[in-house]
Order: sequence, then C-alpha cells, then structure tokens
Amino acid sequence: GFFKGYDNFPAMPWLTSKGLWSALGLFSMASLAGIGWQPKVTYPLVWIAPGLLWISFQKWNGYTNPLLKKSSEGYLALVWSSAVAALLCGFFWEMWNFYSEAKWIYNVPGVERFHLFEMPLLGYAGYLPFGVICALVSNSLLNMYKWDGDIIEEDIQGRHNDSPQRAG
Repeated sequence: GFFKGYDNFPAMPWLTSKGLWSALGLFSMASLAGIGWQPKVTYPLVWIAPGLLWISFQKWNGYTNPLLKKSSEGYLALVWSSAVAALLCGFFWEMWNFYSEAKWIYNVPGVERFHLFEMPLLGYAGYLPFGVICALVSNSLLNMYKWDGDIIEEDIQGRHNDSPQRAG
C-alpha cells in the first residue's frame, strides 16, 4: 500500500523503555501545569501532553501499547498512516470551518501569517502528533476490551437474550 516502505525501519527498543516514559510522563505533567501558568509559551503542548501522559500511565502500570511495541520494532506504517490521516482530516475540518457561519478563528502567538483557511499553516503540524496519539489511545482502549471486530454485537446479544438474532 501507500505506506509499504514504512515497515522496515531500524529497531528502536528505547521507545518502550520505562525510563523514557517516566521522563515523558513528568514532562507531560509539567507541560499541563505550564499551560495554566504560561499559556502563550506552552500552548502547543496541549495537543501532545495528554497523550504522552496516557502512555506514561500505561507504562507505569506495566502495559506496553501494541502500536508502541510495533514502532519500537521498526514498523512505522501505522504511525505514519495515523499522522497523515489526521492531517487530511484536519484539512477538511479547517475547510468546513472556513465556510461555516459560526467559525473558529485562530489567534496563535507567533504564527499570525500564512493561513490556509482560518488555520495558520504551521498549525497543521499539530495534526500529525494528534493522529498518532489518537491511534495510541484508541488502540489501547480497543485492546483493553479485547476488540475482535464483533465483540460489541456479541456483548449486546449476550446480555439481552430477547434481542433478535442477526441473520447470517
């Protein structure tokens, strides 16, 4: 597919290091505090700090996200596809925002020029880590509930015996 070349990077075992994620967890907590203290300087961290903190909490509890594990083995296709998907979605979100009656207008310190729709061009870079964080969080949530593609339907039918069975 489109991201075929992203499945054979060198292994990066440090990506699953508990020490790394402890440092990132502390950085994330400080970042979130910093957003309340110095928002004009630390505002970009609002996009990445919660996701990094999520993964840090998982590592502190002995869980390694499967997407993180695959990335540490050099398989980055899922990371890149998540980032590019978020960027593509972001483009359309910003396009629809531009033409809406009630629109979001950005006042971003330091990047007031070069807009694409209402969003400063540099702001689109925030969609890249946002997509990866969305993939990490959704992957861990689905893994937590042992998602296999049909679990929701089976769970509903298992709890409600009077519900009609799906014709197969």
